[in-house]
Amino acid sequence: MLGFRGCRLGISYPELTKMQARAIFEAAISMSNQGVKVLPEIMVPLTGTPQEFEHQVSLIRTVAQQVFTEMGTSISYKVGTMIEVPRAALVADEAEFFSFGTNDLTQMTFGYSRDDVRKFLPIYLSKGILQNDPFEVLDQKGVGQLIKIAAERGRRARPDLKVSGIYVRSCSTEEEVLVGCMVLELKAKLTSQQCLFEFTQHRGGGLSRMYGARAEG
Repeated sequence: MLGFRGCRLGISYPELTKMQARAIFEAAISMSNQGVKVLPEIMVPLTGTPQEFEHQVSLIRTVAQQVFTEMGTSISYKVGTMIEVPRAALVADEAEFFSFGTNDLTQMTFGYSRDDVRKFLPIYLSKGILQNDPFEVLDQKGVGQLIKIAAERGRRARPDLKVSGIYVRSCSTEEEVLVGCMVLELKAKLTSQQCLFEFTQHRGGGLSRMYGARAEG
């Protein structure tokens, strides 16, 4: 998660962001012209400051207007971000929607690398340094609090804000944090489908409709 990637690439090489945005808008308009209902939601990756997000949003909106003019029509769209960097959780009120990348947020909050965490995590668990694998069971005191802060601040600025979270394997922690923060979508790994189904069945009312790897409330 560290290094030269995500929005950092798009800021350093704006043509990358412009190219991807143009492809999205041209494809969306093409489908709309065929009668397909579309609403592109463009997610800016790895943002940590409002300035990073605003820079990319400006490029995306400029390209959108260019494509709309060229194709003689327009569509609605939203621009949001993936909250993967702890600092991003503190400035979450800038986006039209956002999603929590909980694995990456966990990695950056703890300073653990998933590439080598297995070298010491079993020792931490055996010695009681950690009670659970934080990549399997959401850390409610750290990562969970960042999620809560982001959701609360985002909704204060935009009451209709859509927030989604990446679902991990625990059936008793992460979804409680996310639903408690009024997170409206959970994107589940295939290995977590049964767990998510059981949660929707037994907790009632938190999430109401499932399809594929997503549940919506």
